[in-house]
Amino acid sequence: METGGMKKEYWEKRKNNFYYRYLELLLRIFASEAKSILDVGSNATPILEYCDWIPDRTSIDIRNPYRSETVKGIKINFFDFNPENKFDIVTCLQVLEHIPLAGDFSKKLFAVSKSVIISVPYKWGIDKRINHFHDVDEEVLFSWTRRKPDHSIIVPEKDNKKRLIAYYRDRKKIASEDFFGFFNENIEKLHK
Repeated sequence: METGGMKKEYWEKRKNNFYYRYLELLLRIFASEAKSILDVGSNATPILEYCDWIPDRTSIDIRNPYRSETVKGIKINFFDFNPENKFDIVTCLQVLEHIPLAGDFSKKLFAVSKSVIISVPYKWGIDKRINHFHDVDEEVLFSWTRRKPDHSIIVPEKDNKKRLIAYYRDRKKIASEDFFGFFNENIEKLHK
């Protein structure tokens, strides 16, 4: 796997975060029939390698897109990205807190996809040293997306920091009992 110039330590420090386990489970549930996925703001992290059942995998980043033999990496400003077709699902993980115009960025996420998964640091505060322009909670995320998520969860990490993961689906119905049954059966495995 290529890292597109990412320092190996960046992924090594993060790859065992609990929220990646939740993300993988959510993708297996909500994107089980997806034919295309886009990861926005990948910073060369290999998240899309988790999605080996999805044939069309694309990563974009303004500086450092992830790319491999199975993932197409595109170096582009997301505001300038205009795909020919909508993606079945888009992930935007730990990105919006870095974007001054997070509402406009969110609107673009929904314009290029049928379904969206967003993760953000949950109530970490503003820290301009690491380019966190927003202190994010559910209300802030709603102010950006202008919609309530179909599913959300706050994931605690070992370092006591938390991340909010929100899933927004296209307006097709998903049987909630199917989701919650599967989720409850697998939740214990995530923290092992």
